[in-house]
Formats: sequence, structure tokens, C-alpha cells
Amino acid sequence: MNREDQLTDLGNRKFIMERLEGEIERAVRYDAPLTVVLLDVDGMTHVNDTHGREAGDQVLQAVAEMIKSQIRGTDVAARYDGEEFVILCPHTDRPNAQFLAERLRRRVAEMTFNGREEEFGVTISLGLVTVKGDDEADVESVLAAAEQALESAKMGGA
Repeated sequence: MNREDQLTDLGNRKFIMERLEGEIERAVRYDAPLTVVLLDVDGMTHVNDTHGREAGDQVLQAVAEMIKSQIRGTDVAARYDGEEFVILCPHTDRPNAQFLAERLRRRVAEMTFNGREEEFGVTISLGLVTVKGDDEADVESVLAAAEQALESAKMGGA
């Protein structure tokens, strides 16, 4: 079965779910932090409606390339769903993951894209959750916590 997202050349949802399960087990077993970053490209419906799906695809491809260029070799990134991406950061505590998240946020905000009639930019929202050795965690609870953190970021504009 294909484990790569065809548009972004990152892992796909099935791939990241399997990797997340293994990384959670390792984090708990070895009492090493694992931070999961859930990243959402804001306003993609507007981008697609205003500038066309081709422009929307270019945004997703550019964000994926930027993610690949900013993460460590031990980190794992995948397209999670539509305009959402997941980054697994093994052996990474929350402060270090927040540093990465802020760097990603700034880099995306600096990007420009060619629309139908004008250049445009996008922003991203990020949610983070950290798993440690004494946590009772499974894939569903970790992703639910990351999604809740992402929603809080979207509501707060952070």
C-alpha cells in the first residue's frame, strides 16, 4: 500500500498513524519526550475559491517543502488531512518544539504565491502536544489533544 502523499511527497495519513504509534511506545518506554505538532494552513477554502485549486496545490507543496527543510533528520512529517500536516519530534520537549513551530509559522508567513490576478500569502496555525514516559497515551488521545491545541490556537489567533 502506498504510504506517500502524491501531492506533497510527504508521508500520508496511514504512514504517520503507524509511526506515531511506534513513537508513543518509545517515548513511554524510555521516558523520553515526544512532541507532536499539528499544522493547519489557514484559509485554504478561500485560496482555492479565489485563486484556483492549482494555486492551492502550490501552497500545500510549498508548505511541505518548507517543513522538510526545517525539521531534523529524526523528525517525521506527513500530510494528515487536506491542508493539515503532522510532525513527530522524538526526544523533543515542548519548549524546543515551540521554537520549531514559531520558525515554521514565520517562514510560511514570509512566502508569497501567484494567484489568478495577484500575489497572496497564507498563514498557519499549530497545535502541540508532548508525551512523556509517565503519560498514558495512545494515538487517538494524542491526536485529539493536538487537534484541541490547534483549535485553541485558531481561536486565539496564536
